[in-house]
Amino acid sequence: MSYIGNTPTSIPFIADTFSGNSATVTFSPLTRAPAGTAAIAVFIAGVYQAPGNYTLNGTAITFATAPSTGTNNIVVLHLGTGAATQVPSDGSVTLSKLYSDTYGYINAAFTTANTPSYVANSAASYANSSFSTANSGFAVANSSASYANSGFAVANSSALYANSGFAVANSAATYANGAFTTANSRVNTANTNTFTATQIFNGSSSVVALKTNNIVELANVTATAANSTVNFDITTQSVLYYTTNASGNFTVNFRGSSGTAANTIMSTGESLSVTFLVTNGTTAYYNSAVTVDGNSVTPKWQGGTAPTSGNASSVDSYTYVIIKTGSAAFTVLASQTKFA
Repeated sequence: MSYIGNTPTSIPFIADTFSGNSATVTFSPLTRAPAGTAAIAVFIAGVYQAPGNYTLNGTAITFATAPSTGTNNIVVLHLGTGAATQVPSDGSVTLSKLYSDTYGYINAAFTTANTPSYVANSAASYANSSFSTANSGFAVANSSASYANSGFAVANSSALYANSGFAVANSAATYANGAFTTANSRVNTANTNTFTATQIFNGSSSVVALKTNNIVELANVTATAANSTVNFDITTQSVLYYTTNASGNFTVNFRGSSGTAANTIMSTGESLSVTFLVTNGTTAYYNSAVTVDGNSVTPKWQGGTAPTSGNASSVDSYTYVIIKTGSAAFTVLASQTKFA
């Protein structure tokens, strides 16, 4: 027969043969894994077998009933070639195979407001800039970093904020509701930091809460003469030094500040220590009364006796330990020491 164009090429079906023994129901391997029962035709001793008589599992065929005994009496014809899904190996896809604006899509998806953002298997660095999230969640996979309810947590990862004086490395650290805590870690600050809220360091039953090489306390030095009532604001100073000669006996009133009571800033079971330095001339005066938030308190003086005079031509140092024992209830331990 003549053909227009190329002569067709005949390719025979691929056939697998097996020998039955009236006991075996599963035969393998087939030359290839059929895409389904429609991709093969099965015969036993020349009799076609409907798909319901067998099932396929990869390159194995299993019959509902063991085929009869015979040599190569089971024939499986492959009617077509099954499709194979190609999966590239890890790291085999290069940038040249990606859409040219892939980075544009990534950047557009990364900068969001009021929506969740996710970064997987990557490192993020923010330097000389500010990073903020509003009502959103931020997650980094294969590290432990999260922003949740305005709390910042980093665990077993490295986070660096440049020019902010805050660094956490290989540690567990959390900042939430104005309290900063770390577990088994060190916080290194390169710049001076000012905390305007109460910082709580708890420690534990076996670990101290705070370890430091040195602490500098604020001293308020003022050319003022002690007399009448001296208001000692415990939120702004640890030491108050009057450098002008006292002009009369005086009452020391401890308070938080002009607008805040000591009872407000202290909780029951808390204590604080302060020092009042009073300069005396040739006529000396002394601390004759103590009040807290304007309420009279009888101090427990060192040695068991309250002073009845100051020390002339000297500086009298009054040290007070103020302990809150209940609501608006305080115990004050006091001492007077002459320095000349």
